[in-house]
Amino acid sequence: MVGGSPNTPRTWLRSGAPGYAFTVSDIYSEGDGMDLDLARRDHRVLSTLPAADPFRRYLEQAGVCWGGAMTVPHERNLVVVLGNAYGLMQYQEPLARGLCRAGFNALWTSVPGQEGAKGTFGLRDGIEFLHGILTCAAKWNVAFVSHCASTLGVIELIRAKAPANVKCLLAYGPLLTLPLLRARAERRLQEAGVVTDLPEAIWDFDFGDSLAELTIPTLIAHSSDPHNRRRGSVRRVRRLTGIPCVKQLVLREVGYDDDSSTIYDFLPAYISFLRQHLS
Repeated sequence: MVGGSPNTPRTWLRSGAPGYAFTVSDIYSEGDGMDLDLARRDHRVLSTLPAADPFRRYLEQAGVCWGGAMTVPHERNLVVVLGNAYGLMQYQEPLARGLCRAGFNALWTSVPGQEGAKGTFGLRDGIEFLHGILTCAAKWNVAFVSHCASTLGVIELIRAKAPANVKCLLAYGPLLTLPLLRARAERRLQEAGVVTDLPEAIWDFDFGDSLAELTIPTLIAHSSDPHNRRRGSVRRVRRLTGIPCVKQLVLREVGYDDDSSTIYDFLPAYISFLRQHLS
């Protein structure tokens, strides 16, 4: 969804760079073997957006790394794919590609304080940045696909702003052990060059109690690989299903933090959930 040449090399976009635009061949040429009803659906992809487009203008002004795809014709929906605390992640683009193949408009982005963008990584700037995206999509139905620490920001956004156009949340790798991970997280944030503004209270964030305040349908995705075991045991994650807003739990043996190919073990469930709660 955005400006930039279709021939832009597939490298991570730096702050202020134009977004990478999907082309029609990009969307349909990858033979992943998934049956997403594409044979009977004719989605074209917009390779560029006008300079005055509110999404493009807002994200370029924010200086974040971003990209995405828009399908036309289609109802006005948008799935925002967020990474984790350390910046733009390698799984964000293929997730957006998969969602676009299924007929959803998809946007992936870093947030303030990451990848050289202005502002700081923290609840204040993060909430305002995400709220700006929702303002651009005021007449659209929006879903977030968030990962690890970014889910905290989405939860706080919904609690603080109560945006009516956010229809559902898909949260991968729920962060249930934040106090235990503090030293490791602070070191990795520094190594990644993330400019932070994290209040002391954030390290005591209770994921379950905060999630219980939401009313929008929520999918929780988790795996038993080392990355996700650090965030929370499968047993603790299963307990989240007792929260009224949690409508689905997706558990797999291996997540996609390091291997994007395993996205396709999760994507069918994501698509099904979005078709039920966003479309």
